[in-house]
Amino acid sequence: MIPGAFLFFLPQLMYWKEMTGHWLYYSYTEEGFKYWNEPKIAAVLFDVQNGLFLYSPLVLLMMTGIVMGLFKKNFQAPVVLLIFSIATYFFASWWAWWFGGAFGHRCYVEFTPYWPFHLLDYISMCLCVGMLFHALLSFRLSSC
Repeated sequence: MIPGAFLFFLPQLMYWKEMTGHWLYYSYTEEGFKYWNEPKIAAVLFDVQNGLFLYSPLVLLMMTGIVMGLFKKNFQAPVVLLIFSIATYFFASWWAWWFGGAFGHRCYVEFTPYWPFHLLDYISMCLCVGMLFHALLSFRLSSC
């Protein structure tokens, strides 16, 4: 197991040795969690510079579905909300909280597979309450 892991990391170690003269190298020398004590959470979620909800408004409906899942005692809703909260805190604490030039906050891409299920919770709630228009609009937005 350990030799296999070593073989897996060997190309990276050889690259660092060739480029820097060190087997291990921390490439983020001047970068780090500058805003650890004052994270830019509102900016990460709502700012015009890659704010998550501004560029991906459908995620706001998915978050509504997560909150509804908390009230319905949906077993995965607290876990997804906790992971989203921790990730948001880390993203908002990084020195460049906007994470470069993009249309939306690119750091959340890895978390998007967890959200559509909660969008379905939101749509099903709209159908149960009789808000057919909201359900159809949500479904149409999700298919774009």
